[in-house]
Amino acid sequence: AKNRDIIEFNKMLDGYKKILDNIYIGVNVNSIFYEYELLPFFANFDNAIITNSVNYLNRGEYIYTNILKCIIENKQFVKESLFEIEESKEYLFDYNEYINRFASYPNLLSNTDNFIQLIDLKLDYSNKYLPKFETGLDVPNNVYLRKLCETGLKRRLELSSKKNLYKKYKERLDHELEIIDSMGYNDYFLIVWDFILYAKRNNVLVGPGRGSAAGSLVSYVLGIIDIDPIEYDLYFERFLNPERITLPDIDNDFPDDKRDFVINYVKEKYGENQVVAVSTFNSFQTKSAIRDISRILNVKEYKLNELLDKFKDVDSIKEFLDKNKGLYDYYARDEEFKLILDTALHIDKLPRHIGTHASAIIFSPDSILNYTPVLKTQASPLNQTVMEASDLESIGLLKIDFLAIKNLSIIERILKLVKDNYNVDINLNNIPMNDSKTYKMLREKSTLGIFQLESEGMQKFIKNLQVKEFSDIYLALALYRPGPMDNIPLYLDRRFKRKKVEYPDSSISDILKDTLGIIVYQEQIMAILNRYAGFSLGKADVVRRAMSKKKLELMINEKKEFIDGAVKNGKNPNDAGKLYDEIVKFADYGFNKSHSVGYAKVSYWMAYLKANFPAEFMISLLSNVVNIEKYLYEIRNLGLNIHLPDVNKSGESYTNYGKDIYMPLTVINNIGRASNMDILSSRDKPFKDYKDFVNRVSRIAGKSNIESLIFASSLDSFNLSKRTMIENLDSLMKKDLTKYVSGFEEQLIEYDEYDFDFLMSKEKEVLGFNFKYHPLKRFIKLDSLYPSDLNDDYLNKTVNIIAYVSSIKKTRTKSGKNIMFMTIGDEVTQISAVIFDSFIKPEYLGFENKNCYKITGILNKNKDIYEIQVNSMIKL
Repeated sequence: AKNRDIIEFNKMLDGYKKILDNIYIGVNVNSIFYEYELLPFFANFDNAIITNSVNYLNRGEYIYTNILKCIIENKQFVKESLFEIEESKEYLFDYNEYINRFASYPNLLSNTDNFIQLIDLKLDYSNKYLPKFETGLDVPNNVYLRKLCETGLKRRLELSSKKNLYKKYKERLDHELEIIDSMGYNDYFLIVWDFILYAKRNNVLVGPGRGSAAGSLVSYVLGIIDIDPIEYDLYFERFLNPERITLPDIDNDFPDDKRDFVINYVKEKYGENQVVAVSTFNSFQTKSAIRDISRILNVKEYKLNELLDKFKDVDSIKEFLDKNKGLYDYYARDEEFKLILDTALHIDKLPRHIGTHASAIIFSPDSILNYTPVLKTQASPLNQTVMEASDLESIGLLKIDFLAIKNLSIIERILKLVKDNYNVDINLNNIPMNDSKTYKMLREKSTLGIFQLESEGMQKFIKNLQVKEFSDIYLALALYRPGPMDNIPLYLDRRFKRKKVEYPDSSISDILKDTLGIIVYQEQIMAILNRYAGFSLGKADVVRRAMSKKKLELMINEKKEFIDGAVKNGKNPNDAGKLYDEIVKFADYGFNKSHSVGYAKVSYWMAYLKANFPAEFMISLLSNVVNIEKYLYEIRNLGLNIHLPDVNKSGESYTNYGKDIYMPLTVINNIGRASNMDILSSRDKPFKDYKDFVNRVSRIAGKSNIESLIFASSLDSFNLSKRTMIENLDSLMKKDLTKYVSGFEEQLIEYDEYDFDFLMSKEKEVLGFNFKYHPLKRFIKLDSLYPSDLNDDYLNKTVNIIAYVSSIKKTRTKSGKNIMFMTIGDEVTQISAVIFDSFIKPEYLGFENKNCYKITGILNKNKDIYEIQVNSMIKL
């Protein structure tokens, strides 16, 4: 360094010393220049210390770091580059290497040791950094919260005709408020109450509640949730209790197109540096890591495929190496293979991309920069933390989930359509929970499009359950999951009196009465621990969690306490031990009843709307799906009619006129949203005929757009053949028809229609499926059925159907016999068909799909899907 620079440096250093009591200059020794030029200069400085950048832990790992950089920057790896040599010292020196390497600078070593001794970092995870809610009133927030809750309680009880239960509810409310206040969470509930109230006042549909928060009466009377925890026997301690010190966690559901509206409110209220989004990290997965490494090393494809083939049944590189030491030694003889495997071992499961958490928002009491760095992303309108959610919660910051729920958007649209069509305002919290049409529809398995109830297996369970009340729905949601569903046959046998209901102990029979002696809900486990052994509900929840997480040591200790408590209650210790073991068995299966009731409420909302307003339900549902074919049968089953787009009747989305639903023009492949809006804007009055349409639309739509509309049958109301419209299109688009005098307009040249096969091909081209020109429409149905006509009345009977065969698979069994599997259907549904060897005629083996057949066979069911065991088939 030049003398002038040294003088300037010392002046700068003196300036810092006047500001700071302890200032140290770190001399980075990774660079050869720094080590050999700057260390001698700083050798006798009292406050100079030795530092080095650390990018990997051990000497020799620099090559993996550089390969990682190349992957991230999408560059080819160049071995033995100068950059690589310079970076090769960025490992963590061990202490002996550090002492030996800098032995000639004893003053710097001493300074560095002294500096390390000054470091006094304590990571305290016991603090909770909760924001404050400003009420604007000169009262403590616990008093303000209590006043809101007491007012809300009176209102809830009046609206539900439960005023006579005020004392019971008030005792529960006081209990919850006492716990909330003692744990310091008054502000939390006020913050959530405030933005939920804002959403509801601005006509945003808020979910009824989910998760354990549905067990909070405080949340109910504040309007945060719309589920009465006392009515459904839900426990506050499942949500919050002083024996399990965790932050409250209320998940808030909003329509997916309104979530940002609510988030923007809290951002404006608390400030953009106190309301921030949360980062997530996508990691390198084993196979993708190998592919990325091979790509930047320019490895030949055959070598990559050979290596990937060895990773079919392992979840990590380490697992592969542990199981296949010999295989690793074999590949390590090839330098390129060895480099791939060694690098993959180092980068496997490392974070690769930063993302944005789908729902989590952090609320900070002051600037978030006091707790974590932030960054800006295009994925979120908010600043975003660099830490992920679990780390932020562990240091005591408050996370609140704002979930974007498509089902709520669908429900909102249904409610708007009902208002527009019938001038009826529906308050979902006031709809009858015993609507007979709704339960009849559920029993008939018409659950397509209904939240949580539309899978084939769930439809079958709902039908077998013969649902008749709301409790059946939340029971079904709790039982129909891996594990608990093992109890479904036993539950059904007991429900329909094929087996006797048995209880583990008569003293807990009322706890298990609704579930016929089977432990289904986590709340039932808590109740048994409380009743039978005298555990507090808070303690019971802690034990329940230990059971579900298989914390063996805690479970053993708690078993003794359970038995001791049961004995104090007059129980036999052997019986108590057996009951405890029974609880442990079910604890892994038990479902959070609060969550089940919350989900079931949304399911019921949708089922009620579908049963009572089917057209509005299907319109809203179809507006949120891409493939409409799977819904065509359901539409017909609801007594509705679905029509192809019509230029005079279609709207921005699906539109209904009573029971007639019209697809929007946007289902046509060549008509985008912009083209659709242009056509609709030109329809200030209905198009009176084809010439009028072309005249008004040709200025905004091209020839190909109009041709697509023609072949999608969107102009059929003009009562012209499609060929007539196509053949006259050029001449009409070249003329200005506005100049024609009335009565002297150009006459169209009329043509016969195209043949069926051509129209079928064009319809498939512009729509992606056949509807009006489905292959089956070429044939007359005489004594036969269509696949969509089939129902359980035909089971195990011989049926004659005509169907379109969309796929045929011919194969042989192990014994050498022929067998054929087919997918057959009509324009609204598909089923399976199978032909066994004894019924296969030689000509069948020459059959091809994409043709129509008359099929005779026995109707069966395979996994709740109709299947015909074919006896004969004839090509039509």
